Amino acid sequence: MTLRLQTESPADQDMFRGSSHEKVAENVAQIIRTPDVNIIGLEGELGSGKSTILKFLQKKLKDDFTFINFDAERYHHGSTKKALIDVIHHGVSLQCPGSRDVLDKYKNLALGNIVEYDKRVSSRLSWLTVVFILLSLLSVQMLRYVLTDLNQYFTNKESLLGWLFYVEVAAFLSPAIMVAGLACLQNMEWYRKKGYSSIGDLFKRNSTDRIEETWLVNKEVGAIELAEALQGFTSKEVISHGDRFILIIDNLDRISADKVKELWSDMELIAGATHEHFRIVVPYSARQVSASLSVAGFSGREFIAKRIPVSFQVPPLISAGWQEALRQYWKETVNEDAGIACREATVLLERWKPSEYPRITPRLMKKFVNDIHILNLTVPATEDHRHILIALYLLVVRYGERDIKVLLRDPKASQTEPGIAPDDFDEMLSLTYQQISRIFNNDTERWSEFLMSIHYQSTVELARSELLDTPLKDAIGAINIPRLEELTALWGFAEAWQRVAPHIQMRDWLVSYSRMDEKCQALAEPQLKVAVQMLNQSYAVSLREKNDEGFVLSLQKLMADGRISLEPFVERQISFIVSKLDEIQDSEKLEAESGFVE
Repeated sequence: MTLRLQTESPADQDMFRGSSHEKVAENVAQIIRTPDVNIIGLEGELGSGKSTILKFLQKKLKDDFTFINFDAERYHHGSTKKALIDVIHHGVSLQCPGSRDVLDKYKNLALGNIVEYDKRVSSRLSWLTVVFILLSLLSVQMLRYVLTDLNQYFTNKESLLGWLFYVEVAAFLSPAIMVAGLACLQNMEWYRKKGYSSIGDLFKRNSTDRIEETWLVNKEVGAIELAEALQGFTSKEVISHGDRFILIIDNLDRISADKVKELWSDMELIAGATHEHFRIVVPYSARQVSASLSVAGFSGREFIAKRIPVSFQVPPLISAGWQEALRQYWKETVNEDAGIACREATVLLERWKPSEYPRITPRLMKKFVNDIHILNLTVPATEDHRHILIALYLLVVRYGERDIKVLLRDPKASQTEPGIAPDDFDEMLSLTYQQISRIFNNDTERWSEFLMSIHYQSTVELARSELLDTPLKDAIGAINIPRLEELTALWGFAEAWQRVAPHIQMRDWLVSYSRMDEKCQALAEPQLKVAVQMLNQSYAVSLREKNDEGFVLSLQKLMADGRISLEPFVERQISFIVSKLDEIQDSEKLEAESGFVE
C-alpha cells in the first residue's frame, strides 16, 4: 500500500466505533424536518469533526433540501452582507434556473447595481459650430443658383455676371473654405497653445457640461437591503412551494470578533425573512465564539443560547476509539506496520497533546501523522525506532515550543517550565524518560544523538557535535585520555571545547593534552594555545600556586616536545618559587648566624 498524507476534507464514513458522528447527523436531520426550528447549532472544538457531520447531514437531506454553504472565513475581509446576497443568489439560481432574471433583478437592486437618478444638463455650443451650420445651409442654397447659371450659359448662350457667379461659387464652397482655414490654423503653434476649436469640434460637439445629479439608491449594503433581497429571493414568483434550502454558515469561529457580531445579527434577519424556505445550520466552537461575543458584564454563552436555542454537540472521542482511528491513519501515512511505534506514539500524544487542543480531535491526529511522515523524509533511516523519537520531538519541541535540551536533561533535576506547574511537567518528563529508556534499553546516548539529528535534520555524526559539551567536560575533569581522544576526532570538537572552556580547569586540560597521542595533539593544538593564553592571564598572577607535581611533569613534557615554550605563567611561578627559596635560605642563614653568636 502506498503511503499518503491525510487531508482536511471531511470523512466519507464514521471511523470511530459507536458511529457517534453518524448519530448526531441523524438527530440534526430530524430536527431540520420539523417546521418550528429555523436555526440549529453544531458545537464542537476546532477539528472535532463538525464538517464530517455536515457531510453526513447532506447525504441524509439531499432529496429534501438544497444546501448553500457560506464560508465566513473566505468573505470576512469584505462586506459580509454583500457576500451573503451573492452566495444565496447563486444557490437559489441553481435550484430555480427559470427565475434567474427575477433573482438578478432583486440582487442588483440590493447591491445598488441598478441606479435611478435625475440629470439636468446645461450645455455650451461653440460659435464656430453655429457658423459652420449656417454656411452649410447657405452652400446648399447656392448650389441651385450655380447650377441654374451654368445651365443658361451652356444652353442659351447667355453671358454670366462674373462677380455674381463668383459670389455664388464662394458661398457654395464656404464650408470647405472654413474647414481648410481651420486646418491651416491648427498647424500654427500659437493657435494650438490658445486651445481654440479644431476641425473635429465642427462635426462632434465637445463642450463642458454642468451636471446636477440626485442619487436615489445608496450602494452601501445594510440590513434593509439584505432583508429586501432575501424576501425577493424567497417570494412566490421565484421559489415554488416545495423548494427548501439549508444555509450553512461555516468557520464562524475563525473570524474577528466584529465580524462574528455582524454575522450573528444577520442570522436572525435571515431566519425571519426566509422562515418558510430556509433553515440555518451554524457549526461553531463555543469557546471561540463566546469570547468574540462577550461584552463587559455579559457572557458570550448567553448570546449563543439566545440566538441558537437548539444546539447539538460533537461528542468527544473515547480513548479506545481515537486510538483505533490513529492506528488507521498511521497505516495510511506513516507505516503499514502499526506496531510498537504506533502504540508508543499514542501514549506520547495523550501525554503531551498541545494546549490549544483540549481534547484529542481528528484534525490533531491527521496533523500528527502527516508531520511524522514529512519529518521522516528528512532524517536518517538508520534507527528502527525513529518514528517514536520523531513523535516525541514534534509533541514537545515543535507543538509545545520548548527547547530540545528539556528532553536531554536529567528528569530528576528540579526545574520549572513556563506555563506548566513544576510537578506536572517533571512527572510528564520523568514518565517520558522512563518510556524512552525502556524502548532503547537504557542507551541514552543512542536516542539522544538521534533526537538531535531529528532537530537539525542531519546525520547522527553531525548532530552528535551538539552533545559534546557534557561528555567533553566530564572527560577533561576525570583526565579520561581514551575518551578525550575519541571526542577530539569528532566533528564539532573545537566549538564544543570553546563552549566548555570557561567551566573547566585549564590545568586538567594541559595534563590531559600532554598524555594524548601525537595525532590527537595535532588536532587539539588550537585549544592548547587558547589554554596557554588563559593561564598567562590568570595563573600565578599575584601569588604562588600550590605545588602540583602532575602539572609540572606535563609542562616539562610539552616544552620538551616543543608544544609550548617558557610561557609567562611558568616564569611567574618559577619566580615565586625562587623567591620563596631565597626567603627560606635567608631564614636558615640568619638562624645559623644567631646560633654561632650564642
